[in-house]
Amino acid sequence: MRLAVFLALVLPLAAEEPLLRIPPARTVLDIGRQPIAITASGAVWSAAHPDSYTLSLSADLGDLQAHATEILRANLDRSDQCGERISIQRAALRPEPPIAILTIEMHFERWACAKAFGKTINKRLVAGDGTVRVALTPVLESPTRARLDAEAREIHADGTLGDLLRSGSLGTTLREKIRSSVQSALDKATDFRATLPSVLQDLVRLRSLAFAGSGDGHLSLTLNADAVIPAAQWQQLRATAARRTN
Repeated sequence: MRLAVFLALVLPLAAEEPLLRIPPARTVLDIGRQPIAITASGAVWSAAHPDSYTLSLSADLGDLQAHATEILRANLDRSDQCGERISIQRAALRPEPPIAILTIEMHFERWACAKAFGKTINKRLVAGDGTVRVALTPVLESPTRARLDAEAREIHADGTLGDLLRSGSLGTTLREKIRSSVQSALDKATDFRATLPSVLQDLVRLRSLAFAGSGDGHLSLTLNADAVIPAAQWQQLRATAARRTN
């Protein structure tokens, strides 16, 4: 049902030739000490009312996919002498439109420390490997702001580690750090000042957004929006698009 809704939003736009294509614009942001490139492009169609237009934008998130493991390690790895030790072994991000699935393979240990006879004794209480599959859903908060919801879909881990991931503080912390890591990329992808010509930046209002993917599993974020563009700004937009293309 969710895929059907997504296609219903996107396919009508693709059925006709746009009035104007917005050439690709590349921006680079820092996520987890990794430079991540996002390239956004789009198109503009006329709408029913004078000076009204609809836009579709697509932000390429392939670089985010390629560095998913490094990003999650920077945000989640920890090695407390007396406490939790988390090591991200591998992370994979793939599209499952209209959401994305992040699969994380991790090793976890919990240590306790006690003093005895003037010495500190370390004892490992819990240790194990686990795999967590998290569904990432982009949600429209306002016409200019989107957020990510993160929901654990599957957890594979035995014993105490499984309990901690499913209902303990570890699972809550993990989901929040995953969400915040990818949220910064989503913020950049929906930042009109980075992805749109300046003439459109204050005119565009988001209507829908969803993750999309190609046949080879390449991840992108698709946005649909509305804008009222007066004639003078429309001519300026055409000139800006022409300069970008050339």
